[in-house]
Amino acid sequence: INDYRFSTKQYTIRRRSNFERSRVLVLADNQNESTRFRRVLARAQHYYRASNGPDFILHAGDAVQTARKLGDWQSQLFSPLEDVGGYQHHAPLVFAPGNHDHDKRRTQNNYNFYMDMYHGLNKTDELGRPAVTNGSYHRFHHSISIGSARVIVLDAECPSEEQSAFLLHELQSDAFQKAHFRIIAVHVPPYIEYWDPYAWNDKGEKYWDKHVRLEYDPLFRKYRVDLVISGHQHNYQRATVHRSTDPGSADAITYAIVGGAGGDLDLKQVEDWHMYNVTYLGHHFATLDIEDRRLSWTVRSITGSVVDKFLIEV
Repeated sequence: INDYRFSTKQYTIRRRSNFERSRVLVLADNQNESTRFRRVLARAQHYYRASNGPDFILHAGDAVQTARKLGDWQSQLFSPLEDVGGYQHHAPLVFAPGNHDHDKRRTQNNYNFYMDMYHGLNKTDELGRPAVTNGSYHRFHHSISIGSARVIVLDAECPSEEQSAFLLHELQSDAFQKAHFRIIAVHVPPYIEYWDPYAWNDKGEKYWDKHVRLEYDPLFRKYRVDLVISGHQHNYQRATVHRSTDPGSADAITYAIVGGAGGDLDLKQVEDWHMYNVTYLGHHFATLDIEDRRLSWTVRSITGSVVDKFLIEV
């Protein structure tokens, strides 16, 4: 046995300066549909091939169908990433967990090893720990700087006093306020328009976004967040809302729903918030390019056509 040796290929990750372009592949809601997810990734690979990207992957949740099944993580997330582009070797994954990615009802015998490890519970005796008394988990919320942008990642499924305190502290921090671009990633969007009507009205799922809309979104607007990225709703929508009453003002917050990485599409409208500029009822991926004082956003369909694009310059 001592004569056997095993090694893996070594990969490198380059962290770019604020003055270089940092490219982020943005997607969500591929769960249980690995074939479609591979098609989305293949289109992204075709687009990125000449430009050597992305530098990061921002996944806005629901990467798997059943979180406690480790096989789902392999077949529905890691294998497609490996087989179509090998992105996970070069692009760190920034992950905002969705309702399918963990189980709030977890007990001592209901483990979720992957999510525990991703969120920093790396000691053996901490893996599979039960939920804390208020029903939330530890360390799902976090923040990261990508180029000249600061990104706050929230867990929409487990609101807690701990997460609320973290959010307020981070919004007020120099790292966030002095960033050229201020971004939030949270799986459940504050404003949902498309869903299954029965689940929405009769099963109470219309209330899932309430705390994001009523507690978090006023803070997003107060502290001048530029972009809120979500999934959950399986299609694409984008709204740019001006904070100022002056229609010529550039001071605005943009909400983008990118739930089109493979899951069955939401085609029936259940609400109308009278705010969305773009709606696309198809599978897609988004590219977020951050370069010094310039942020560009482009959404492409599974066939490669441009669905939406916008530019923010400061």
